[in-house]
Amino acid sequence: MKLLLALLLASFVFALPAPPLTFDAFDEQRTLLFSNHPELIRRDGLTDAGASLYHAYDIRGLVRAWFEHISIAETKISVGAIVYNPSSIPVIIKQTGSGTTTKWDGAIPFVQLFTAGSAIQYKLGPHEYRFLVRIDNVIANFSCVTGVADFEVVSVDGAPTPPVEVSFVAFADEKTVRGTLPQLPYYNPNAPSADMLCYKGSSPVSDVRARNLDYTIDDSTPGGSLPVSYSTYNLNTKRFNPPAVKSQFTTHIGPSMNPEAVVTDEISLYTPGYGFIHVLSRCDGLGGYPNWGNWAVAYHLEGTIVNKGAKTRVFTYGLTTPGDSPIAYQNANGTWSDVILQQAERTPIYELPLPPGKSHFTVNYVLGGPGFGALVNDLMLL
Repeated sequence: MKLLLALLLASFVFALPAPPLTFDAFDEQRTLLFSNHPELIRRDGLTDAGASLYHAYDIRGLVRAWFEHISIAETKISVGAIVYNPSSIPVIIKQTGSGTTTKWDGAIPFVQLFTAGSAIQYKLGPHEYRFLVRIDNVIANFSCVTGVADFEVVSVDGAPTPPVEVSFVAFADEKTVRGTLPQLPYYNPNAPSADMLCYKGSSPVSDVRARNLDYTIDDSTPGGSLPVSYSTYNLNTKRFNPPAVKSQFTTHIGPSMNPEAVVTDEISLYTPGYGFIHVLSRCDGLGGYPNWGNWAVAYHLEGTIVNKGAKTRVFTYGLTTPGDSPIAYQNANGTWSDVILQQAERTPIYELPLPPGKSHFTVNYVLGGPGFGALVNDLMLL
């Protein structure tokens, strides 16, 4: 009987979990400039009142500028991001794409960004500014605006490349826009407490990647979720727990809000005049763990599946969310699409046939805003 059982087990190829899943920074890194504070734009946040929403200094190299705001300014306004040259020598801005929407679907700007045509290039003279992206005629009463732009700061004729500044601005009168305006502070005890649950700042990381998702299957491998091994984080001991094999993993959330969180995917934000925001410390304006969902961070998950059988199988990558979440994702054929994940409903965002032999997959997606986050990821074999 034991020999028969051993022979039966030997006839199956189980999809064993890869080494523990971890995320790291992607090879080509852009600085991410993130503007979501205050999420609700009031009159005191307009350039008409002498303020910018967020102002970033000393910006160099590759950059992604992103914003998501909701207007309650009680007047028609415009919202956008400008790049400003504070130096005495010119600089070249090479802009490779942008995207905007006034819908409650923050995935749309990323689809536009990643499907943009040829880059545009322009020179910024000393103390000049130009809009990277803008949305005009925003009507009040909770109109949501989201925008994103990718650009690179380049030298002129091999001269030293001066750093630039980027301002995220909202205005009723464009004549009040300036290259540099003081930003609204993140910590403001007189502002609504909800402001402290939204953030702004910069990160040297705009993309994260997981690469160790490798499996071997055959005709007898049962369909269902492929196993994933990863470590969760214990906030009491301040240590990662030993790796455990699970059928799914959770991203875009910290361990204070979801004990199943991967955590290694979470970036930190540096907020000028305040400090760092990260999910592993009590650092938000209310003294708690941040409500940080890695919005606007591009995810890349790479792996291989070796099919030792004779039949073609199918691999799908799915996402589930506890609340509505806008996702921009790249299909296996390379095209970009957007979808708003519905609560507790698994949505496949990638599908790949697995003929006999070795297949490679790369899943690329971004969570836009506003969105719930806390995404449950799974790799499924059909």
